[in-house]
Amino acid sequence: MEVITRWGNILTSLSWDSRLSSDIYSKIVLFHSNNLSRIGFGLDETIEGTRTWTEMANITLVNDFGLKADFDWFPLPSHHVRFGGSYEYHPYTPERYDRMNVSGNGPDFHYDDTEEGNYYGHETSLYIEDEILLWDCLGVNAGMRYVLFGVTGKVYNVLEPRVAMSYRCAPWLDIKASYTDMNQFNHQLASNYMDLPTNTWMPVTEKIGPMHSRQVAGGLYFNLPHH
Repeated sequence: MEVITRWGNILTSLSWDSRLSSDIYSKIVLFHSNNLSRIGFGLDETIEGTRTWTEMANITLVNDFGLKADFDWFPLPSHHVRFGGSYEYHPYTPERYDRMNVSGNGPDFHYDDTEEGNYYGHETSLYIEDEILLWDCLGVNAGMRYVLFGVTGKVYNVLEPRVAMSYRCAPWLDIKASYTDMNQFNHQLASNYMDLPTNTWMPVTEKIGPMHSRQVAGGLYFNLPHH
């Protein structure tokens, strides 16, 4: 018996950077990501002089097709505005069973392929953020992201605000604080606590919504002297 294990990710992208005006820059990216996990076994045996090869495998597949556009705008020396949007199409195949039989010494070939439980997600997002320098010692980065995620029978739309502040008390001391609101529209299904290629990914469904998190962070940041 031969164990068949194959997994990995292939990413292809095409980007176009341009300068629209003296203070506006853009970047447009067309991309495709393919994530594959194939776990199974192959059995080579000879019965009554006839050699038979049987291969059985469980396949998990996630494809992402997307287009995103990002813009940088510098209206004032103290402002850096970033905005843009994206669209992504997510086909999911959480479990696909393949079986192949090759018997005899000739070209006899039999291939049996079954697919179950395909899912499809459409994700559209828009965002804007402004990095502001209020004074030499105080900086603020505030933004908002809107996400529209559609699956069969349900459309989710959420707002994700975020803000970060930094205050320089001294050349060697900064105070920083931030708040971030995030949503995740993909769920990982795992049989144990280890991250293995047998884990599968599924999108949100009509009954199971996105995971939501709110994160607050803050701290003091020191610059140690150099000798």
